[in-house]
Amino acid sequence: RRYQADDELLHALALLELVEVNDVALELAAQQELTMEFKMMPMGTLAMFTSAPSVKVNERLRNEDSRILATVLAHELRHFEDYMRGTIVPGPKGCLDAETRAITREAETWTRLVGSRGFHPAPSRMARVQNYRAGVYADGPQAIDGLVKRLYLEACGL
Repeated sequence: RRYQADDELLHALALLELVEVNDVALELAAQQELTMEFKMMPMGTLAMFTSAPSVKVNERLRNEDSRILATVLAHELRHFEDYMRGTIVPGPKGCLDAETRAITREAETWTRLVGSRGFHPAPSRMARVQNYRAGVYADGPQAIDGLVKRLYLEACGL
């Protein structure tokens, strides 16, 4: 597959190729020539998918480990996959459901890339975040739902 992405993100995409759960999203990204690039973004924003369609990754993450970038991309590519499949439901509940799918994809990807115990010792704040999310994922769907509500309730309009 060929992608429209900044060099650092191409390394992350190569890692995503190794994680089956990302196959559909990666195929769609290649077919649709989805642009994936670094951009300056507000401090609390890691990345975002826009219906342009494109994926923007916060410039502050440029020097992170490729595995971390891969998980950030996995999250946004899940949103892109939902968009392409037409499974995005408007409203707060649809927003929370979309974030649940994206966080789950992110955690599945991290677990496959670094193992079920995570990345220890965690060399950065982002590695600690991914280790935490993978731990929540391991605790099951209710734990993921709780995490999504804590992280996205306000953003989803609730």
